Amino acid sequence: MEWEGRALLLKTYHHTPNSYRQTVGRLAIGREWSALTRLSGQAIAPAPVWRLAPWAMAMEWVDGTSLEKLPNSPDLLAKLLPAAERLVKGLQEAGLAHADLGHDFWGDMGRESNVLWTPDERLVAIDFAGSVPADRGPATVKNLARALQLHDELLVTKVLYHFGATEREHPAWQLPARRSVEWWNLMRVLGKV
Repeated sequence: MEWEGRALLLKTYHHTPNSYRQTVGRLAIGREWSALTRLSGQAIAPAPVWRLAPWAMAMEWVDGTSLEKLPNSPDLLAKLLPAAERLVKGLQEAGLAHADLGHDFWGDMGRESNVLWTPDERLVAIDFAGSVPADRGPATVKNLARALQLHDELLVTKVLYHFGATEREHPAWQLPARRSVEWWNLMRVLGKV
């Protein structure tokens, strides 16, 4: 879709059954719109453009390649690692947990299709439908959001692991909360994350 010379992505639940559109569609689009609005102006997420309906929105089209499709390369690691650290830090500074960067196609630690590497060498997170604000709500919600932020930090460890790093001294090998990959796999199997 194109509008005023800008490539846009339309995300909608319009073609789903009404009960689904009115519940899941509203919740998912509401969360995504809220997250993208918080991140507006940062280069780590698509810019929100307009909310067409409670279950539909338009956002900036991000041209990029998903993380799992990138070649395994130590040269690429030198670019990806600082970009992953900026992405995670930007989410945390905005008071958000993406909540879907830490589990995946590679089978280790994350959903690589939710992170795009752009031609101008940025990592951009997409699909914020499951995001959680980490700076509001009761203490239990804030604690859950903080746990999800720690889970998002696995993106950095995943980049280190999959793109050739052998240096185990990097702090990201200890993330999150010094839990092992095996521990997170067990939590995933048990349906806890």
